Amino acid sequence: MPKLQRDFSVKHKLISAIAMLAVASTVITQFAAPAGAEPTERDKVIVVLDASGSMWGQIKGEPKIAIAKSVVKSLVEDWNPDVDLGLSVYGHRRKADCADIDLLVPPAPLDKPSFLKAVEGLSAKGKTPLTEAVSRAADALRYTEDRATVVLVSDGIETCDRDPCAVAKALEDQGVDFTAHVIGFDVSKEQEIAQLKCIAENTGGKFLGASDADSLKKSLAEAVNEVAKVESGVELVAVYEPGGEPVDGVSWTVQTVGDGGTTVKYGGGATPRYRLSPGRYAATAKKTKGSASATTEFEVVEGAANRVEVVIAQEVPVTLVAVTEPGGEPLEEVSWQLHPADKDSQLAKTFKYRYGGGATPVYTVPPGKFLAKVQSQAGKAKAEQEIEVTLDGEHRFEILLAEEGVLQLHAVHEAGGESLERVAWEVRTIETDPLKQPKLLSYGGGAKPQYKLLPGRYQAKAKSLGGKATAEKEVEVRPGVLNTEEVVLPKEGVLKLAAVTEAGSAPLEDISWEVRTIESDPLRKPELVTYGGGNTPDYQLLPGRYQVTAKSKSGMAEVKQDVEVLAGKVNDIQVPFPQEGLLKLEVVSAEGGAPLNRASWEVRTIEADPLRKPTLVKYGGGATPEYRMLPGRYTAIVRIPGSKETAEMEVEVEPGERVVKQLVLTAEE
Repeated sequence: MPKLQRDFSVKHKLISAIAMLAVASTVITQFAAPAGAEPTERDKVIVVLDASGSMWGQIKGEPKIAIAKSVVKSLVEDWNPDVDLGLSVYGHRRKADCADIDLLVPPAPLDKPSFLKAVEGLSAKGKTPLTEAVSRAADALRYTEDRATVVLVSDGIETCDRDPCAVAKALEDQGVDFTAHVIGFDVSKEQEIAQLKCIAENTGGKFLGASDADSLKKSLAEAVNEVAKVESGVELVAVYEPGGEPVDGVSWTVQTVGDGGTTVKYGGGATPRYRLSPGRYAATAKKTKGSASATTEFEVVEGAANRVEVVIAQEVPVTLVAVTEPGGEPLEEVSWQLHPADKDSQLAKTFKYRYGGGATPVYTVPPGKFLAKVQSQAGKAKAEQEIEVTLDGEHRFEILLAEEGVLQLHAVHEAGGESLERVAWEVRTIETDPLKQPKLLSYGGGAKPQYKLLPGRYQAKAKSLGGKATAEKEVEVRPGVLNTEEVVLPKEGVLKLAAVTEAGSAPLEDISWEVRTIESDPLRKPELVTYGGGNTPDYQLLPGRYQVTAKSKSGMAEVKQDVEVLAGKVNDIQVPFPQEGLLKLEVVSAEGGAPLNRASWEVRTIEADPLRKPTLVKYGGGATPEYRMLPGRYTAIVRIPGSKETAEMEVEVEPGERVVKQLVLTAEE
């Protein structure tokens, strides 16, 4: 029978079945097919029943599983003999088993005693694999070949790691006309409601929710009124010209007209058929390969068959080929971009840019002028060409791309030596114009890096990783060959430093380091080469002489020493460092009193020459500050902020010793 007539029949028979769930005494009405129609094929419905453990929950003192069984029994009392009925159950045999799904009654003409016996023997035990159960029911109904309707009765959320929304959408997309109506028992959590709703919404079905038996009847009655609207058949056809042959490879979207345009149907195929309520709609056809799409508005009239043509632009395949010479072998390692030549044209408003890669990509495009761009992958060669596409003839376009060469770089300490691994590389242009800055083209690291470049001359620079050695060399790249170049990098040495108070003693830890150049020209300032901290730092340096400065991080000691770095060696240098002492200061208002918290401190040198001003060496605040200092005599001064009280004392710091000094406040005159 024609699918539109079958659609008309199954909807109304399903309406009658749902109505019996609300009022058991209601008799299913049989809807006749339009006059002159072929005999109708049998319609098929499977009820998927939740028998998971949660169905032992109660609604007004009665277990939900008992209510569900009663509803399903009522369903068959006056079942339409022209409709095949099946029953699938999940969670009824085993606990914690996501595979516990049974098609207890395959879809067939109703055998009432056998059906009721299957329902009566059900018990609630297991998990809720509702997604898989709906999917299996669709398969049992041969949903990809025939119209299929599933009624899911569930009291909760999916518990077997499936995405019911995604599966429902896939069933709708792949099915001839798949619909799932979902009945929720005692479902109140937002997440659970949303999950059950999306199954119905993604398949064009109805979600029915209820908190008790009475509201369940009301919800079912409302659903019946909604679904009972007479719908009419619509056949959609995509054509290249009015009255032309249907176009294959088309996806469809049907939306209402007005109020934001709600999507009511979507799918694929050359001539899909949908049941739609009377009203105005917009059908959009889009080629699955290409960019052609078009939208046509139409009106559905109750009880009438409608054929809606959507005329879309014809497109043709275009093959792009990059070659280094006309008729040459297609280049494989290239990327492509295709877009309208005139970005302000009407074509540019609807055509989406094409991107991709490969030797001979094929793009489906409408007639018009386009700009094809190609670029060497991992290289620098680029080209573009305007092409014109018509509906006639073969469309294969060759685009000439400059042939590149490969530059392989080696850093060595001497010609022909072993390739160095810890090397950073840069490749730049060579500019004849002194006002132009050389352009960085490629960079990387490693022993033998390779760079794909256009033919020409370049500046290659190697730099020692972790060191200071650098070297540059002009190199030439010839097309189509591997160009190998050696760059000689000076051999470095390692400067390993340690600050000690005496030969052989343990290295001091609280030290900061600086390494500077030694300049023979007194007008040139020594250059900072490297710096850091730690008890035994090591630095990778070019051979030569340097000045090392070691400083006590929290103290006063500072030592400078000239050192020499020899190539290819670890140069161990011990820097003699004075041993410092610790000075702890306290201030009290009277001898033997507790230290005061609010105090401002200064520690200054004591100068033998009266013409020399004492130097401030330490300052700070707090009740009991402690300072690391060089051995010697100093003046400690303390003041109390906001008062005129002050105190000072000569103190002596001993190497390696901790000295505690207490100052007694006096009022300033």
